Amino acid sequence: MNERDKLQKMQDAFIQSLPDNFCILEEPIDVVVQQEYFEFGKTVEGLGHDADISEIELDLLSDDIERHKEALIKLARTEIAEAYRVIVNYRDNAPSKKMKAWSTLAMQESRMVLSSDLLDDQPVFISTGLGGKEQSIRFFAVFLHVDSQEVFTQSQKKLIKSEFSFQLKENGGELERIRFTECYAIGTFLYPLKEQLQPLINNFMTECNQFGNFLRDELIITNVQKLTLSEIRDFVRKKDEEKLNGEIDDDFDDEFDD
Repeated sequence: MNERDKLQKMQDAFIQSLPDNFCILEEPIDVVVQQEYFEFGKTVEGLGHDADISEIELDLLSDDIERHKEALIKLARTEIAEAYRVIVNYRDNAPSKKMKAWSTLAMQESRMVLSSDLLDDQPVFISTGLGGKEQSIRFFAVFLHVDSQEVFTQSQKKLIKSEFSFQLKENGGELERIRFTECYAIGTFLYPLKEQLQPLINNFMTECNQFGNFLRDELIITNVQKLTLSEIRDFVRKKDEEKLNGEIDDDFDDEFDD
């Protein structure tokens, strides 16, 4: 078993172990910000039940963003409803995109703390780079024409969109958007976290390729971030060069779960 298979097995085991009340954070959050938040928070504790929330609010009015970060985590780990309201208010007026993401993570953690305190049953929230909805995560996908110099015909575009939408609906997913640029079909979709995605992709590719084998076997799928057209071109070119040089011999599907 190679390293990728081991990671996939661990990921599958984690997903299947999730309780029924898990929830996906809807907003996309940069994975770098997520990592920083959780590393930063390792040494930060919440406030007591009798804490004066107004005192910690003063830290959020300072010019020191590091104080903002610490204060938000302290509030998130405090079992007082007012702490959650302070986080929400900060998020609505966040001084930067990064701090809005930071406060969103704090808001999520605060919900977990308050729910656990009230219900004696801690829910599980999952955050990915592209977010999601309820118990489905959002994926970014790129399907490739077999000929990099060709564009998809109108009938091929219609088939890709209708077939992919059908396959998703049959499995509890939802196609959000798909567009066609150069030799690429680029889209985003929602798919239940606990459902296997690979069989759906295989069925979709097989059905489409019955009408002319116009889709490459390789594709890009990720829930970390959306790629720009330039990034897609560079990624495909790099992988093609690696295959040509014998550095890799497998497909370059990239599928991440955070």
